[in-house]
Amino acid sequence: MIKNEITIADYLITRLKEIGVDHVFGVPGDFVLGFFNQLIKSPLQYVGTCNELNAAYAADGYARMKGIGAFASTFGVGELSAINGVAGAFAERVPVVVITGSPATVNFRTRPLLHHTLGDYGIPLKMYQAITTATTQLNSAATAPAEIDRVLFACLAQQQPVYISIPADVVMMKCKSPAPFIFPEPANSNKEALDEALKEALTMLQNA
Repeated sequence: MIKNEITIADYLITRLKEIGVDHVFGVPGDFVLGFFNQLIKSPLQYVGTCNELNAAYAADGYARMKGIGAFASTFGVGELSAINGVAGAFAERVPVVVITGSPATVNFRTRPLLHHTLGDYGIPLKMYQAITTATTQLNSAATAPAEIDRVLFACLAQQQPVYISIPADVVMMKCKSPAPFIFPEPANSNKEALDEALKEALTMLQNA
């Protein structure tokens, strides 16, 4: 490895630590094992759960307590098992990072009949687009760092779940070590809207 270069998996792990994640929940599966191998060697602690839905709900609760949560699972069967937990986080504006270990990029082009796939390899991402504020599939080392930063920024700015798919052949690709993460500016309240809401709430309480 060239000096000042790290793997894409380690780039994501570094960013997760930087934005406040200390534990990653999840369930192993062959497409996500490469990411998990890097995770267990990192400063983050892996917390195994009985199934992927448990992992999603654990990350949701963690985010409510700590400000950000994350879980990882395998492509298809794993991430779809977790989808109801993510939908709940989306409905209640809870920032959860969904990490999916997916088949190699060549498989997305050739679509072989692999286990845990649905024929159209793009179906899970399309499903998650409806219940997250940002999604990405990391297709190369050239674009992965910027995509990771974009999606994590959206998670914090919008306070809603995001989805990151890491193909098995991208996990160990090398990229430059990250510069400090740029956090979103805190949103300012709309004073007029806030005053109106307070007046309405007080009126309702007084009339109750």
